[in-house]
Amino acid sequence: MPTFQNPSGVTLTETRRNSIIKLAEKYGILIVEDDPYNALRYDGENIKPIKALDRNENVIYMSSFSKTFCPGVRVAWVVGPKDLIRKMVIGKQGADLHTSSLNQAIVAEYCRNNLMENHLKDILSYYKEKRDIMLESIERHFKNVATWTKPQGGFFVWMSLDKKENTDELFSKAVEKGVIYVPGSSFCVDGSNKNSMRLSFATVSNENIKKGIQLLSEIFSL
Repeated sequence: MPTFQNPSGVTLTETRRNSIIKLAEKYGILIVEDDPYNALRYDGENIKPIKALDRNENVIYMSSFSKTFCPGVRVAWVVGPKDLIRKMVIGKQGADLHTSSLNQAIVAEYCRNNLMENHLKDILSYYKEKRDIMLESIERHFKNVATWTKPQGGFFVWMSLDKKENTDELFSKAVEKGVIYVPGSSFCVDGSNKNSMRLSFATVSNENIKKGIQLLSEIFSL
């Protein structure tokens, strides 16, 4: 997930992407590029997907309409070598036969009528405001006591507190206060990053973003 990665919100630079594709070509490695947040850019210049640098079919590119069109539609797409795609289709058929035909038809009609471009403009403005409010709130309540990412798109902010803090232990207390985050250890196979957390601004009202960040600062006694 090279663009607005979940959970950190970080994006790989073009230089890093070029390095990755060169390594894949050198060693014959297949890259699976999961890119559902690419269209959700609020700031900065667009960066080409790794697939756009692919000259030898070393990259399988995947994306989804769930983050841009409608979460419940559950329609995605994949670009890759024809033989490999055929095997993926067989695997999909074995798992659940196929994605809902109605959902696919809805997405196809939406795109056919060129409705996505205006829709994206609306949601980019909507999510950017939420992102900005969260970053401003974190700056207000966690300045000098935490570090955090400042994503140019996507839905997530990764925040790290002093090493003495434990987001696993304080999670239940946060839930009692009505605040939800994902402890950093949930994303680490070795259970590390216990002082970190993933925050999401996607589905929370602007006022609740402000309130939630304030409550977190109180929970962690900052």
